[in-house]
Formats: sequence, C-alpha cells, structure tokens
Amino acid sequence: MVFKKSLAVVLAVSAVVCSVFSAPMTTEAKKVKKTVRQESRLSLTYDDRYTFDSPIKSIEQVRIDSEMAGTKVPDVAVLVSEDKKKVAATGCGVARVTLKNGEVYRVAVKSAPISLILLIGQSNMEGFCSVAKELSLYKSQQILSPEGTVYSTYAPAYKYCGKYIGYYNSEITLNDKNAESFIPANLTANGSRHKYCHTNNLTKGSNTGGKNGMDGSFGYTWNRITKEKVWLINAANSGSSIEKWKPGIEGSFYDRAMKLYDRAMDVMDEEIEAGHFKLSRKGYLWMQGEMDSDMRAADYYTNFCSLHTSLKSDMYGKKHSHAKKKISFAGLCMVRNVDDTTYINTRDIEDNLKPNGPREAYKLLADSGDPILKNVIMATDVEEKWSSDQKVAEYFLEEYGSVKKYNKYNPMVKEADALPDSVDDVHDNIHFKQLGYNEIGRTAAMEICDYLGY
Repeated sequence: MVFKKSLAVVLAVSAVVCSVFSAPMTTEAKKVKKTVRQESRLSLTYDDRYTFDSPIKSIEQVRIDSEMAGTKVPDVAVLVSEDKKKVAATGCGVARVTLKNGEVYRVAVKSAPISLILLIGQSNMEGFCSVAKELSLYKSQQILSPEGTVYSTYAPAYKYCGKYIGYYNSEITLNDKNAESFIPANLTANGSRHKYCHTNNLTKGSNTGGKNGMDGSFGYTWNRITKEKVWLINAANSGSSIEKWKPGIEGSFYDRAMKLYDRAMDVMDEEIEAGHFKLSRKGYLWMQGEMDSDMRAADYYTNFCSLHTSLKSDMYGKKHSHAKKKISFAGLCMVRNVDDTTYINTRDIEDNLKPNGPREAYKLLADSGDPILKNVIMATDVEEKWSSDQKVAEYFLEEYGSVKKYNKYNPMVKEADALPDSVDDVHDNIHFKQLGYNEIGRTAAMEICDYLGY
C-alpha cells in the first residue's frame, strides 16, 4: 500500500511537471528566445581587415593578448571599426562584434606570419621610369594590394628617384647614417607627413603613395600564394656596378642597404615580441648587371659569391632576439646585355639577349651545385621571351588567354583593355615599363614560392 501511494504521488507530480513544461510558451518567453543568438566564430591575423554584411552595432574587447610594439603596454584594442561594416585587427586577442541585424561574432585575432625580403641591385630593381611624361601611365598600371597584406620601404639614393619612382619629393636620400628616417617606429605607423616613411604605399589604403617597379606585383603575388604578409625593403641603387656592392666598405651601397635592413629587423623584433607577427621567411632578390656588361663571367661570379656570403651572415640578425632567421632564398632576376645602341633604339632588342659576363654568370650561379650558393635560384628570366612584338603577343596570350584573366592576376589601378602585344608595352630602352615590371615581379614571386613549397 505504501508503495502504491508513493507511486501515485510520483505520477501526480510528474503530470504537473509535464503540464508545466508542455504548456504554450508565453509571449514574453517567445521574445526572449528570439533575441538569443549563437555566436559565429571568425579568425583573423594582426592588421587584417574584414567587412561584415551588416552594419556594426558594437565591438566588445573581450581579451587583449598583445602589446604596443616597443613597450610593455597592452594594445588599446583587438578590433576597431574603420567604417560602418569594416573592422581592422589592431591587436591580438578576442573581441565580440554585434551587428545591427542581431548577428554576433566572436573574433579571434592571432599573430600574423610575415616574410622580410630585401630588394637590391640597380635601376630595374629600383623601378626606374625612363620617360617622365609617362609617369601617369606607370601609376595607372601599378598593382596595389589590400590593406594589411603588403608592407614596403623604399629608400632612394637620389632625389629624382624618389620623385619618379616613389612619387614623393624626398627631402633626404639614403646614406649610411640615416636608415631610421625611412623606417617607422612600428610596421603599421603611417601617420608621418613623409611618404617615404610609410609602409602602406603598395596598398589600396588611404594616404598611400604607390611605387613603380616590380615591388607591387611581387608583394601581391606573394600574399596571394602564401596567404601570409610580406615586408619588402627596396634599397636598389640606379647605375650601380656590382663592385660598388662590395661588403665591408663603410658608406658603400651594400653598407647602406644593410643598415636599412638592420633597422627593419629592429622594428620586426619589437613587433614579434609584442605578439603582432611571427617571422616566416627571409630572403632577397638581386637584379644587377647592365653596368657590368663588359665584366667577365668569372669575375662577376666571384663578386656575387662574396656578396651572397655576406648577405647570409648579415641578414641573419644575430643581435636580434626574435627576428633571427637564416635566409630561405636568394632570387636572381635576369639582366640584359647593354651596349651603346640599347639606350637609343627601343625596337632592336636582340642585342639585349646576347651572352655577356653577367648573363652567363647568372646561369652558372643558379645552377652551380656549390654549397656556398645554396638557395640561390633563377627567380625569373621572363624578359628573354620578349624579343619582338610577335613574341610579346604570343607570351601574354599563352600565359593568360584573355584580358579578363590578365586583370584577375594583375589587379592594376586601371584595368587593362587588352593584353600586352608589343615590345613597347613592356619596356623601352634599358628600363622596363610598368607592365614589364609587373610580369617580372609576378613570375619571380611564383618561382620562389614554388621553390619554397607553397
């Protein structure tokens, strides 16, 4: 009897409980249910940008893990809004973004992988424009990357190079004592009134300057393939002989370039310590030899070996705690033979492809098997295929097939209406035109990324 009574009580209580929980939901409860949304997850890396589909209502900084570079002070924010729908990752950690449509995102920002690459050589590495009246055309054909993907430093040796290559009236030129003038205190500081101190000049951001040469195309392609950020440091010097790049001479082009790179490593060291970046690769591109057309291949080979040995040591960064890393590659960009007619006759370029000392040395260096030259590769010799109008047209048609695909892989400031189809489209006398620079940069980045296994 006791058991039956207990059972009856249990059944009665269960019935009440069931009736309570199966009762129709009140209007108030329905409203509460509608406002509870599950958080969506989003992962970014430092200095990324992201655009939501709906306007942003609020941003809550949940946890800040990084510091302002060079200090022990936490970053102010993980995410900040740049416009109604767009955010920028200004720190590492976690933030919660609520949109006006009710959606909620939990955004985790991690340190960004980045490569540090030095560009050295002479005028074609620097990005020289031979015809000043064509500057507007060069600028319209530059390739600019999304913000926060490609950083750049360009320190000209001459004021006119700053004007005709970097599009700023440089008040100073690079020497062996002022490298810090061209490198900002941190990698994302672009508030200086001096364009040469900005690192965002190869991006679509506001207050950017642009730059002629292969830099923009190389950076864009590198980021597209690796999905990593890259900092390009261009210390090339127009009209320079390889003998002017000899290491160990104070004030030489080599000395200036390494002081610029060393200052960049200082900044990178602090950025890594702050938690913003992690160093992925180091390497350099070399494009020089037109000034040494009369030099024997053996002499050029010897000079380059000395240069390369010093670069391996000096770029390692042994004094740095976090930016210390061996170079992963040394990319050679094939040079051209130069004689007296090259400067005045832009159509007759067969002489450009004739063997000479530097050109022969390049081929030997890239395929030597010498342990000293480990990681030295031929990054690009694409200009070898541009010896006539017909060959230029054939190359671009075979490479891209259509102008639509060309514009896809070469997102220039102004889209192309047609594929390049003449020598005049890609270079004039000794220097390349911007379309030629673009293709050199793209093919060099592709070859190096393939070599590195990306």
